[in-house]
Amino acid sequence: MKNGQLTGASEELINSLGLAKSEAIKRGISITICNSGNPSADAPTCKTGTPDWRTGWIIFVDTNGDKLKDTDEEVLRVTQAIKNVDSIDSDQLAIRFRAVILGDLADTNITFCNSGTTKRVVNVDKLGRISRTQNGTCS
Repeated sequence: MKNGQLTGASEELINSLGLAKSEAIKRGISITICNSGNPSADAPTCKTGTPDWRTGWIIFVDTNGDKLKDTDEEVLRVTQAIKNVDSIDSDQLAIRFRAVILGDLADTNITFCNSGTTKRVVNVDKLGRISRTQNGTCS
């Protein structure tokens, strides 16, 4: 059951990343997905400080490209807090997709864990490719 919960949660993130990427290409502008500490708020914001993707995330039109949701930027999708997952870890609070590839992108990994299960790692590489691997055991 714990493995299924990790698969479902990581699939939710993969779907969100795919939406952000496709919207950036379609609209020709920056689209950001960020960890949000208040995704159910009337005006959700991006989290600052330490990432904890279990709290949820938002996808928004990032008109100024700063990876922070401003009041005038359109929210495209909200994902509420993820339950039944022990941790969703990353060193990144936000991932920005653009219509064209520029040199400042870096690989990003987001790791999903439940104690005693195989880790699910969602990767966005510097070219914007999205993938998921399973490796190692969660402690």
